[in-house]
Amino acid sequence: MNTKLIKIFCIIFLLYFQPTSIIMVKAQTDVISKLKHALLKNDEKLMQSYITAGIKIPTFLKEKHLHDIIEIPSPKEDTIILIAYFKDTSDVCTIGFILEIVTKNNIISHINQIYDGTNPFMKEATIVKEYEMKFKQHILTPTKFPFEIQQFHGYIYNDNLELRYYNENISGILKITVSPVHNKLDQYVHKRTKFYNLKNNMKALYNPHFDLAYEGYISKRRFSI
Repeated sequence: MNTKLIKIFCIIFLLYFQPTSIIMVKAQTDVISKLKHALLKNDEKLMQSYITAGIKIPTFLKEKHLHDIIEIPSPKEDTIILIAYFKDTSDVCTIGFILEIVTKNNIISHINQIYDGTNPFMKEATIVKEYEMKFKQHILTPTKFPFEIQQFHGYIYNDNLELRYYNENISGILKITVSPVHNKLDQYVHKRTKFYNLKNNMKALYNPHFDLAYEGYISKRRFSI
């Protein structure tokens, strides 16, 4: 008798709760699919129609169009992770951004931008950290620039770290090379070269009349920039 009652209870439980769960999951899937469509179209007005009023949408680059968006399940309740990809001119896909999306009552109630690949300084931080770990040295990077930074490319080759900052609108390029000291600053002296003594026993050399661009060197301990 007890076994029959348990079976009846289980059947009633499944009949009562399962359709609700399916509907809730489907509703979440629908609103996420709609948001993905709006993101791929880069339609901010359409995105906002699926989001709770007052929730700020992360700013994306208008000139960059998304190539694909994939969904990753999250251990958090009512949450999904979206990973968006850009495709560059060389047909290589890179991560544009990663969003954590929370849904409630068939609408998006919260958006958390976990990663922003459109921010050039995210790439800078990654490559600098890799170089720091390799040489066990803290590397200082610029905090002010002569122009707005639109793109960044960084490379590690042999013992050198090269940082390149770009502004396509004015054809601006700032190139910084970090490397172990091989030559004294005197080796880079040109006509009208200026020397500076900086904080923490750092020395700097500046060539305002270098043929190709403005040129400067900073030397501290075992490394030069």
